[in-house]
Amino acid sequence: MEKKKINLLNEEIIYVEENTGKPKVLFLHGFNSSYNFANQVYRLENRNYDIVAFDFPGCGESSNNNEISVELYQKISEEFIKQTNINFDLVIGHSLGGASALYLLNKNYVKKALLAAPINYNILNTIAKETINQSIERLQKWLLPSNIEDATDSSNNLVYKEKNNYKKNISKIASVFLKLSQNKEKYFAKIVRHQIINPEFLKKEIKNLYKENKDYEFITGINDLFVPFLSVAKIANEYNKNIIGIKDCGHALFFEKPQEINDKINSLVYQLNE
Repeated sequence: MEKKKINLLNEEIIYVEENTGKPKVLFLHGFNSSYNFANQVYRLENRNYDIVAFDFPGCGESSNNNEISVELYQKISEEFIKQTNINFDLVIGHSLGGASALYLLNKNYVKKALLAAPINYNILNTIAKETINQSIERLQKWLLPSNIEDATDSSNNLVYKEKNNYKKNISKIASVFLKLSQNKEKYFAKIVRHQIINPEFLKKEIKNLYKENKDYEFITGINDLFVPFLSVAKIANEYNKNIIGIKDCGHALFFEKPQEINDKINSLVYQLNE
């Protein structure tokens, strides 16, 4: 995989591109993540596709010259496809990346989207015994922790079961996450408070993305507390979309269950190219 950079909308965007002659799949990461979010999938040898992935502004190694918003990320995704002129049949959107994946799908830049635990309009009211206000408070603490307790709670709930000593090293992971969050809080505060955990934004702007009812499917962890499985299942039922629920899996499904993700992507790539 070759690391490259490209200037889009006054941002220097860092991306990786694989060129083995296989169909190319675009991977879009979630909130405050990077193109490395799916490393465990990238490393698999039985992939029937090439990977292209980039860091959104303010994330990973990309620049941060514009005000961070869902709309900026969508436009960056659009410009990336326009300027690289890479042909993608399939886009993978994880968590917040799902909003940009749907945007590309709705504007016909791709034929299909696989939405992995995507941001959606039900995330604030699908955990039993938790009010919408409680969901908002919890997610704000998890996305923008202000102390080590919140950072630890967020990091711990990102992954459902121990893997690769993740839980064993949770103190170190939480400490690094807290420092990163504090450094970026001023850049991410608006997108979190006014968009990701804003009921009105979710019910209007995010719901409108799904209402286009294009060719998308879901894959998500049964034990996800960031994007509850039920929140996704309701949309799948509403629009008659396929959904795969992965057992013993939280929000970090690319880390926890890479083979299951890869199997699904391989299947979709085959269907789109037969």
